[in-house]
Amino acid sequence: MFLDAETRRRGENAEKKMRSTPEIAEGAEKLRENELTEKIIGAAIEVHRHLGPGLLESAYEECLCYELSQMGLRFPQTKEPL
Repeated sequence: MFLDAETRRRGENAEKKMRSTPEIAEGAEKLRENELTEKIIGAAIEVHRHLGPGLLESAYEECLCYELSQMGLRFPQTKEPL
C-alpha cells in the first residue's frame, strides 16, 4: 500500500488513515440527520403552537405535511385503512 511522505514521516500506518474516512462520513451523515430531526420537530411544535391542543390527529397531520412540504422536505404520507 502506498503511503505519502507525510504519513511515513509521522509513522502512521495506512489502515489508520483509511479508517478515518468512513468515520468522517458517518459524522457528516449524523450531522445531517440531526439537522433534519431539528427541522421536523420544529415544524411539529410550530403546528401545535398555532392549532393548540384538542384536535384530531388528522388535523395535526395535514398541517404538519403542509409545513414539511413548504420546507422542501419529501416524505411518504400515511395511507388510510380500507
